[in-house]
Amino acid sequence: MPLFHNYSLWIQIYFQASETSAAMATNWNNRSLQRGTEEMDKLHCDLLEILRHNHSGIKRVLQSIHNLLKENDDAHLFFSSHRILKILSVVISESREEEIPSSRCLVANAMVCVHLKLRKIPADDGKLLLQQLLTIVTSTEPQPFGAQIHVHHFDNFLRFMGEDCFPGLFDAIQRLLESDKTADHKSACFLIRKVQSMCDIEGESGQSLLDALQCSGQQLAAYVDIMENLEEEKSYLSVSTKLSLLELMSSDLGERWLVWLRILCLRLLQDERVLVLRETLRYFLSHLSLGQLCRFNLLQELLLATNTNKLFDYEDPNCLKMEELEQFMKGSDVELLLEALVTIPWKSVFMLHWLLSIKLDDIRISSTDLLQKLCASVHALENIKLRQHAIRKLIHTVLLH
Repeated sequence: MPLFHNYSLWIQIYFQASETSAAMATNWNNRSLQRGTEEMDKLHCDLLEILRHNHSGIKRVLQSIHNLLKENDDAHLFFSSHRILKILSVVISESREEEIPSSRCLVANAMVCVHLKLRKIPADDGKLLLQQLLTIVTSTEPQPFGAQIHVHHFDNFLRFMGEDCFPGLFDAIQRLLESDKTADHKSACFLIRKVQSMCDIEGESGQSLLDALQCSGQQLAAYVDIMENLEEEKSYLSVSTKLSLLELMSSDLGERWLVWLRILCLRLLQDERVLVLRETLRYFLSHLSLGQLCRFNLLQELLLATNTNKLFDYEDPNCLKMEELEQFMKGSDVELLLEALVTIPWKSVFMLHWLLSIKLDDIRISSTDLLQKLCASVHALENIKLRQHAIRKLIHTVLLH
């Protein structure tokens, strides 16, 4: 429990003590300085307990730290890294949804203090400070400030931590890519573009980044090009050229890069622009096998993407054709397709398209359970005529085969 409840008095005491102690730091011996720093840390922690829900008070504390670090060359000796990180931890853990905008300002102020601190301490201490900062960022869920912190200190993470920051950095970017928030996607694109730029100019360091991400420079450049275009929401995006540079068919894709590729492909399959979706499907159907789609865990998502009227508008000369589905199904494991097909809440015509694309000689169904699910899916089709057509197809190609 705090010793005092008047936080205004605490702030005044804190400011006066900080300014006096920073000015006296050069006259103290190391032992006295350490003892003084520990006492100020205790005072600071009690003050933060009082100010935990008071953003204006925390802002004043941060402003005091900022001014002292900026104006006094010895102030960093009296301000331990723990003090700044404690503020950041409180702001992150206590921020409610409605407080996030004001909390972002506090986080930004804290990041400036961290940056000033890094300029005044040895490299090893800077590395430890950034490691502690990453721990705060990655240990709090949900994390509304992760993107902000990574964008602000991207260069510092690489400079102070080197390859040690790669796993945490790539995990953070992956979380941003997987987010459903546009702002997070844009932050991810910014960070990936920074990584890509470094890979182009940093020689061995750039190659180390690529090795950690398990891709080539060409693949990374194509990846971020597509992601940025998706965020810009252009009416048309030339997908096939960029997708070919990603080498999706390669059998030598690293686990981390495979996850990133799946995120990108999923974004393309869920895109609402008909031109983008159609070109994506056309590329996948003509270049990837059913087995490769399963490797990316995208078969169900591809089937779901075809369950829409806008792809099969036969008045459009560029609409998706039955022949493309039939070509994709040649030599494919039909049972594998049907296992995914029965999980989709189909509109009548599109399930029929897939059933008609299956040739008689390709049918191999060994599971009674799968056959029952397939019959149930056909029975659930709303259009009577199309349902009857699907039943006839099912009888002739499955039940009588």
